[in-house]
Amino acid sequence: MEYLSAIGGLVILLVVGVGGAVMIYLVWDDLRPAEFSRWPDLRGTVETRIKSLSPQTMVMASAVLLAAVAVYLVASNGALQGDGAGSASLAEAASVAPLVNPIRTVTSTSCSINGCPVSCAPDETLITAYCVGGNSARLSDSLQPNNGVLTARCSSTFASIVASCARK
Repeated sequence: MEYLSAIGGLVILLVVGVGGAVMIYLVWDDLRPAEFSRWPDLRGTVETRIKSLSPQTMVMASAVLLAAVAVYLVASNGALQGDGAGSASLAEAASVAPLVNPIRTVTSTSCSINGCPVSCAPDETLITAYCVGGNSARLSDSLQPNNGVLTARCSSTFASIVASCARK
């Protein structure tokens, strides 16, 4: 597939190079005095030939130019590798990293016994902690740090606590 990048580059160089040469000649032809003209009818001939091209030919030439530019850009970014190393590394990355939910919910129903303490793992942080009662829920008002881990508690009047932990 490496040959595609070379072909794309050559086509772009050919089109841009020839187009640039024609443009430079036409600008030079406009700026120089008429008595120094070597090919007095070259500009007229080029204009006549370009105007005589059909719209289908112009569309086809534009499509070929755009395709060559696209092939060149894709190949220069390394997306077309002949050894398939890029696709193998993507497959390995997908199989190694399983999808894990970044937020975990922790629930405790021992509020009447010990105040239902809830804490997150060391690689997580406590986001919210709601104390749930019969008809109401409110944020926990008892948050205590213990060795860098935050523990939430509810009073014994609540039935449970629902906490959300997020990965750091």
